[in-house]
Amino acid sequence: MYATFIGDIHGCYYTLLALLEQLPQKNNQILLMGDLINKGKRPYEVFRFVKEKGYEMLVGNHEFYCMNRLRYPNSWDRLGGRETGEAIGRLYGLSGSVMVQPFLAQMSYFFEQQSYYKFFRTAYGTTILATHGGISRKHFDESGGSVEQALLARSTGIRPYIFNKEPLAVIPNLVQVIGHQPTEDSPRRVNGNYYIDSGCVYNRRGMGYLSALMFNLNNEEEPLSFRQYNID
Repeated sequence: MYATFIGDIHGCYYTLLALLEQLPQKNNQILLMGDLINKGKRPYEVFRFVKEKGYEMLVGNHEFYCMNRLRYPNSWDRLGGRETGEAIGRLYGLSGSVMVQPFLAQMSYFFEQQSYYKFFRTAYGTTILATHGGISRKHFDESGGSVEQALLARSTGIRPYIFNKEPLAVIPNLVQVIGHQPTEDSPRRVNGNYYIDSGCVYNRRGMGYLSALMFNLNNEEEPLSFRQYNID
């Protein structure tokens, strides 16, 4: 049995399809690490595909702001929400932000049903924890050294690990796999944790592709990495 993690897609629909063609489909749990939408050219196509095909995904900060766009309208627009609305308008021949609201509501409802984290147990004693941004050293310490406490939402409803930009906590017998933090030449291992956001939408050195990382859950071995350069 395998578990494969796919980094931040950001509307790179054809890039996602091409990457999926590289991955084994049998006995392989595929998990999308969040940030399916915004920034790229085809955010709604990515959403529609994931929903129709039933791929499992985590909530990222861009999904969070989609769900809370009325509460945080400036953040939603600043992080690419306006462009997502315009992309939906072009796709369906709609004009004006009001016309795309039902599509954004549909996306929000779907994202509300998704998970914020997932554990994968291995046969060799290591646990893999997938979150969008990871549990930082600071947040782990503030949570009393408890992973379970660190994963809880605060009273405000905010989960710090979907926004985290700080170094990850090193936790015994646990490997963190995250997106969110664009990292050159991803996937990259740092202190036993893995960063797999390879900045698919960025035209920068060491970025500009979508990455995936596949773990063998039965036998302890180095995970396999896959790359697909942006073709959108």
